[in-house]
Amino acid sequence: MAHAVGAIFRSAKMSVMNCVECNKPGKLKEHPECEKARRARRERDRKSRLKEQGVTSSDRARAGRAKRYGITVPELLDLAAKPCDVCGDHDRNSPYERKDTGTVAGTVCQKCATALGFFGHDPKRLRAALSLLTT
Repeated sequence: MAHAVGAIFRSAKMSVMNCVECNKPGKLKEHPECEKARRARRERDRKSRLKEQGVTSSDRARAGRAKRYGITVPELLDLAAKPCDVCGDHDRNSPYERKDTGTVAGTVCQKCATALGFFGHDPKRLRAALSLLTT
C-alpha cells in the first residue's frame, strides 16, 4: 500500500510544476514578478543575517575596498588615519593606487586624488605644471 501512495505522489509531482513563490502553474522564470520578489526577499534576508552578525554596510564597503587594493582592512584603516602625502591634510584620506603597477603607493586626500586624476596620473604633466608654478 505504501508503494501505491508513492507512485501517485510521483505522478502528480511530475505532471504540474508550480512556481515556488506564488504557487501558480509554471516555473519561476515564467513569472518575472515572482522572480523579482524572490531576489528582493533574498537580499532582505541576507542583510538581516549580516545585521544579526553585527556586520554593517560600512564594514562590507571597507572589506571591498581593501580587497580592491590588495590589502587587509586594518591596513586600510591605518592608511586612512595617516595625513595626505601631498598636502598633509587629515580629511577624507584614502590609499593612492598607482595606475601602472596597481600597488598602493601612499595616502592622498580627496582633493589631491582629484588633482592627480586631472593630470592623468602622468608625472610628465605634473612636472610641466610644477614648472609653471615655480617660474
